[in-house]
Amino acid sequence: MSKKMWTMIFMMAFSALTVIAESSNLKNSPIREPADSVWKWDPVPESWKSIDLNNTWKFIHLGNDTWKPKDDLSDDGMKNKYFSPSFDDSAWKNIPVPWTWNMEYGYNDKRLNLYGVCWYRKQFELNDFNAEKEKVLLEFKGIAGVPYLWVNGNQAPILTEAGYYFSDKNKKDPEHAGILRQYVDITPFVKNGENVIALRIYDARKHMTRAKTAGLVSGAFVRIIPPLYFDYTLVTPGEKEVNVELYPAKNVSADFSGIAKVMDAADGKVIGNSQVTGKFKHDSPLLFSVPVSGQKQWTPELPHLYFLTLTDNKGNELVRERFGFRKMEMKNGDLYFNGKRFLILGGRMPGYFNSNYRYSSEGKEPRKTSCCNENNFAADHITAAKKANFRVSRGNGNGYSETFLNLCDEMGHMMYLEMPRTYYQDKELLKRLIFQHYNHPSAAIWELGNEQFECWTPGITEYMSQAYGWVKNWDHQNRPVSPTSGMTVDIKAADADIVDLHHYFGQKEYSLKKAENYNKYIYDIIRKKYTREPAYIFFEGPPLDINPRHINDFWEKAGLQKIKAIKDRTARKAAIADAVNSKKPVHHQISLWLSEAHIGALAPVSFYDGTPEKMKEIYFERMVEFLRMYRRSPYLDGFSFGNCSISDLVYTDENGRQIPNKNITLIARCFAPEMVSFAPFRRNFFAGEKSLLNAVAVNNSEKENQYHAQIFLRYSDGREERLAESPAFKVASFKQKTITLPVLMPELKAPVHAQLILTLLCEGREINRQEYRIMIAPHPEKIANPENKRIAVYSSYSELFKGLDVADNPEKLLQFVRKQKIDAKILTDFNELRNVDILIIDEMSYDETVAKNAKKIKSWLEQGGSLLCLKQDFSLPVPWLNDALLDNVEPSSWTAPTDMEHPLYRGLLPEDLRGPFNGEEIIVEKGYSPMPDSSIAMNYSSRGWMGSLLDEKVGNGHAVHCQLDIAGRTEIDPVAAILLHNTVDYLLNGHGTYAVKSRELLNAKKRFFNMEIDFTHFVDLRKYANMGFVDDVAGDGKGGWLDFGNMAGFEKMPTGKQNFRGVLFDIIDPDNNGGRSCIAMSGVPKEGVDRSYFPKTVTGIPVNAKLKRLFFLHSAMYVTDKFKGKEILEYIFHYKSGRKEIFKAVDGIDIADWHHPEDKKNALVAYVAKGHDDGLYIAEWKNPFHDDIIETIDIISVGAVPGVVAISGERAD
Repeated sequence: MSKKMWTMIFMMAFSALTVIAESSNLKNSPIREPADSVWKWDPVPESWKSIDLNNTWKFIHLGNDTWKPKDDLSDDGMKNKYFSPSFDDSAWKNIPVPWTWNMEYGYNDKRLNLYGVCWYRKQFELNDFNAEKEKVLLEFKGIAGVPYLWVNGNQAPILTEAGYYFSDKNKKDPEHAGILRQYVDITPFVKNGENVIALRIYDARKHMTRAKTAGLVSGAFVRIIPPLYFDYTLVTPGEKEVNVELYPAKNVSADFSGIAKVMDAADGKVIGNSQVTGKFKHDSPLLFSVPVSGQKQWTPELPHLYFLTLTDNKGNELVRERFGFRKMEMKNGDLYFNGKRFLILGGRMPGYFNSNYRYSSEGKEPRKTSCCNENNFAADHITAAKKANFRVSRGNGNGYSETFLNLCDEMGHMMYLEMPRTYYQDKELLKRLIFQHYNHPSAAIWELGNEQFECWTPGITEYMSQAYGWVKNWDHQNRPVSPTSGMTVDIKAADADIVDLHHYFGQKEYSLKKAENYNKYIYDIIRKKYTREPAYIFFEGPPLDINPRHINDFWEKAGLQKIKAIKDRTARKAAIADAVNSKKPVHHQISLWLSEAHIGALAPVSFYDGTPEKMKEIYFERMVEFLRMYRRSPYLDGFSFGNCSISDLVYTDENGRQIPNKNITLIARCFAPEMVSFAPFRRNFFAGEKSLLNAVAVNNSEKENQYHAQIFLRYSDGREERLAESPAFKVASFKQKTITLPVLMPELKAPVHAQLILTLLCEGREINRQEYRIMIAPHPEKIANPENKRIAVYSSYSELFKGLDVADNPEKLLQFVRKQKIDAKILTDFNELRNVDILIIDEMSYDETVAKNAKKIKSWLEQGGSLLCLKQDFSLPVPWLNDALLDNVEPSSWTAPTDMEHPLYRGLLPEDLRGPFNGEEIIVEKGYSPMPDSSIAMNYSSRGWMGSLLDEKVGNGHAVHCQLDIAGRTEIDPVAAILLHNTVDYLLNGHGTYAVKSRELLNAKKRFFNMEIDFTHFVDLRKYANMGFVDDVAGDGKGGWLDFGNMAGFEKMPTGKQNFRGVLFDIIDPDNNGGRSCIAMSGVPKEGVDRSYFPKTVTGIPVNAKLKRLFFLHSAMYVTDKFKGKEILEYIFHYKSGRKEIFKAVDGIDIADWHHPEDKKNALVAYVAKGHDDGLYIAEWKNPFHDDIIETIDIISVGAVPGVVAISGERAD
């Protein structure tokens, strides 16, 4: 039996097994096996004769120093006449075509960034060529760069232009010329016998930082054809006829008579024909129709294909185009495919579709992974995507290979075709690209550019609306059009069939509730903004793939294996702190890679039980949870992962074939037409606990169905126990229903880790299941206090929330301690510390009182005291932590343990800390930075890792700082209860034996300003404030902060008296000041970013005080290169004596851009917005005239777009 037959049998068996195991109605099955071929070029007329040039060419790169303006042809190749047929190229390299000429260098090699001039030469032979009856065309499938062509020493016309970069209207961008197919008529330059092609390609992308392509990156052919030929043939199938548009080549004009036929591509059966007569003119297409009958639709399940042929009266076949009968359309904001409602579900897989070669995340040779099908790589990828129930895949704007699109046509997989970013501004180039892909039935949706934002490209809305109109006018198949992926809803509405947003919930932050709220928020805005309802999709969500190279680099270069091998606990913790706090280039690069590798979801396994394989497993588990959330959202018409690598869907067998792996099953369950999932719920249960779990059943099938839901508990030994079953319920087509199931957890004597299984049944048959990792544990035992240690609790929590109904009762901690039959009292006087063995500082209680008594606490600790400091939100010095700063981390429901041997983790596993509560609730928002050596858990932020759980040795005592939200949750979550139980037990009986003393901060910068709080003088800005903290619509002159929309503000900004980095400010509450809380200042930092409607100057702000120092809480947006190191703000002080002083706030010293804030020489980061990495700075100005009263302050905007939140001074009296 042949190898191919075995392969077909295996694939059929695998498909059947998948359907049986899942019973999940995999609508994309069966998988159609493609013909085995490395290349799948578009069909050409049978009368064409072809010479394949996809083999060896001669090549030379003249070096990066040949970078010159595009039209400067003064390189050595021109001087030495490389284009001459007689030139000796024997010393040049032999290279394959297709090929990208920078491929010879490795992905991480700096030499990858090649540019300048390269030359190609190729010989071909013509025999019996008749110039009177034939034409010779040179076909290029794609050239990356600016090409110049010579044939036998004669320069031939070739397309060199591409779209404009709008940032500089006078420059052209050659990058995307490589995606356009072009025919070059070389008839005047060729002869029978040997002919020589010389191709000069200029690559101007001097500053590209990513892997790029260059040169002859796609196929090349010589075509000998009849005199009449066409640039484009557009086929628009209908129910009863096929409509055709013929666009003759340039300068072609002729009368025509012939026969058009439509035939089945599989068996050649003719289903329609028509006589065609007319006159061809290049500037106007010839239109005709072919009546058809008995045609079959092209669907992902059964992708039937047909040929349109056009033959003249001499028997010359002039046209052969492949197409399919399928229909995409929009109705009332919904997508329909072949008349049926359709959700866009899939992945963004940019590494596999390009017409040019790009390095794939597999690290494989690009030609084997991108535009060809070597070893069936591309076909295996499509097979994997279909088995995962992907209905649509999106590539990127660098183009789509003929091979991949033709495979999609044959195998039944739809593509969301993204145009290059610049094409929407160039009507001719956009038209050529649309026409090039027009006939592919797999080309389902047009996207006019990736992430084209108003703030990046002025006038983008108008240009996108114009381009939308062009495409709708050209495309008689009426495919949906998305004006730009990643469109922000803050810009004015462009014409759109699809609004495609990008957001990466789950990648760094892990809040399902926040993501669901965001979906509704955007949905409501879209419905208000657009005159007609578009579909709303997230077609770049959190990436599915974890780049193995990134993980391996992190694993090796961060030294995780070496760190884990260190036996001494103190040395190991110091090594971890060094790895995450280091600013050395290698670690800075690792930090960058971590961001690229989406470490926010990987952090829980990074430093304890992490391996590259474990990282991928945990990350994938989290992405599936978010996928469930997106699938049950009633607001979305589609969703895709950000990036999806084939390595996440398949494994390679011993024969080199890509075989679907277990991840496909999990994704397929989530992308199934009918699926069920839990709404966010607690993953940890107490033994014997009664719970009500909400499940959401989604029906995206074509009819209303009746279902049942069941819940099972599967133990680690495989035993299963049914916990609940719902009554029958109905769900209408494309609707969802929430059902509530009561669950009683079993009684257990020890913690158990198990799987909670939720299944959906229809007509007694299981059609979907979802599995969730849970923990069940008994309540902790009582804590012994054999030494009768005295415990005191300090709490200002009750004062902080006086009169409010809060979920966390400040007495709960005391109740928990007393429930253990341990005597505890409330501490009101820190002089009583001498009578206390253990001090517990309650949540949100590290206040000014604690700060003033910090030296007493440190002295008490050094004498043997034990401290537990629970979750805080302050910006005050902690002397016994070397003044480590409490800073924002990515809001998370996980923490990363670094020392599971510590008694605080007794009875817990690392996975218990990967989401101790659930995806709906945040348990960590702040950590200590730089991360102390004493950290036993840590969390990630864009400014580095921070300690979220510490056990710091202080003299003869120790201090446990816990930023995990556990104190108020001990009655609802066993992990919280166990952690707090272990912590109190450790304080009572552990004697701090596991505590580590952190080293002094090396090269420590100023951490706090340490002003005398009692001498604070507040400058009242209420009268001068003009904006709030939260904005809704960008650029409307109202709302919040600097008027840049809903993602640019300080939604959770604390108000009232707030201590930031040792400075007390009075933050204005906008609710008590007419919605105004800060001063937004004028600025026009770049074209299209105009905030000139804000005041340039604010004068006469009263001070009326003698001050030693003043502190300014401020920041700026759009601190572009032209403002770097320059003045942003001026503060002018007017004294009672008549003198005047000026404080010039300079970028990089006293102020900086609000995005990714970091401490500067005289600007400490005061506050970072929770949920996004933007913040405010404190700048200090020392008054040289203490004894003179400052009467008023003026503020002047000098650069960028600045804002001022508060001003405080330190009185001199």
